[in-house]
Amino acid sequence: MTESPASPAPNANAKDESSGTGIAPEQNNKAQEQKDVSQSVEMNEPAQQTKKVRPFSLHTGFVVSATAANNMVSVLDFFRPELVIDLNQLSNDTMKSGIHVGALLDVDTFFRFTVLEKHTVKFSITANGDVWGNLPKSLLDLAANGNPAIATGQTINGTLNAKINVFADAGLMYQFNNPTYGFSARVAYFAPVAYMENPSGTYSLSPHMTGGVVDGITLKAQGTANIYGYLPDYLANRNFSILEVLKNGGVDLSLTGVFRPTGWVAITGGIDYLPIMPIVTTKGMQAAFNYDGSVTNLLDGITSGGTSFFNQTTTTSFSGTLAEKKIMRPCKVSIGADFKPFQNDYLILSPFLAFPILNANPYYVDGGLKIESRFAKVLGVYLDSRYVERMWKHEFCLFIDSRWFTFNLAASVASQDFKRAFTTLSGLGIKFGIGFGF
Repeated sequence: MTESPASPAPNANAKDESSGTGIAPEQNNKAQEQKDVSQSVEMNEPAQQTKKVRPFSLHTGFVVSATAANNMVSVLDFFRPELVIDLNQLSNDTMKSGIHVGALLDVDTFFRFTVLEKHTVKFSITANGDVWGNLPKSLLDLAANGNPAIATGQTINGTLNAKINVFADAGLMYQFNNPTYGFSARVAYFAPVAYMENPSGTYSLSPHMTGGVVDGITLKAQGTANIYGYLPDYLANRNFSILEVLKNGGVDLSLTGVFRPTGWVAITGGIDYLPIMPIVTTKGMQAAFNYDGSVTNLLDGITSGGTSFFNQTTTTSFSGTLAEKKIMRPCKVSIGADFKPFQNDYLILSPFLAFPILNANPYYVDGGLKIESRFAKVLGVYLDSRYVERMWKHEFCLFIDSRWFTFNLAASVASQDFKRAFTTLSGLGIKFGIGFGF
């Protein structure tokens, strides 16, 4: 069956699966494993009943989820006959950190068996990733309103940010449950599909002067992106080998634990993707750009209808050769809890926090709260609101979780700006999972 949609806190397996509180991008599968650890016996009635322990159970299934978001335009704008962007309004509405775009993707297929409802072994193959880009607000403000600093001869400097983390892995997990505590450990062999650390491209805006008079603007920008992984290497060199993937992957370890001091709370914690053996590779592609442009006598140029007022020089280069690099997946430490105010599954409150300790530049912290309700023994819903991988994501899910069959269907709204996630529909996500067991 698919992973259960309820979860106490970010966990140690994957990223954005039907379990709820996790860390992203790859954390909802992890959250599910902590969920399994923290709820060895789930009851829908306050009065506990004795039930027969099943000697053996088996489950298999898959979960797929994808989310894309920005904080600039609404999804509905792309369905209009003509897309009109008011730069002044956009500048006023954009948050201080600037314009953001991002995407999350998770695919998880798994097979697991449980003995005596205490010992679980799970094999899974996953692909998960996140992509993020950021333009500073100063560029938007300049386009919308101009900038007094330019008129007075000052130079404005800024940074262009981006990152790519897309990995595939095959992992084996062992999990132990008992009424008061539990733990799980997952060892995974992983390979980079596409990986890019923040290249921190730079730009500068300075006054263009003629005869000591400011008559325009000069823009300079440059950056070099080293994109490692088998996908960019194939695009650059048309070279791909399964044997190379199998013999040159990395190994990491994910751990989770839970302690249940009372019947209404479970405290969870974990660490995801603790590196054991990093990948050492030169596979990938390098992309570099250098831009130098200026705008002079803009008003005269517009009046005359010519384009001589605009001068630019752009150079780009691509290379299929990169320096050797050690690559590790983003590692995070997470803490969380499951609160059951009525000591049953009618209401479960699951907050969490996750702190990256590798590959988090600029630094950020994940966090969120999931509100879940299970009823009729096998039916449930949850509302999961979280900030993950620099993106606000608000997800509503309907699920079936029975011994024989599981099904998850969720939809979400998202944006890097909390308010815009609700007011402008700046991003959408979907999740689907199905599984079978006995």
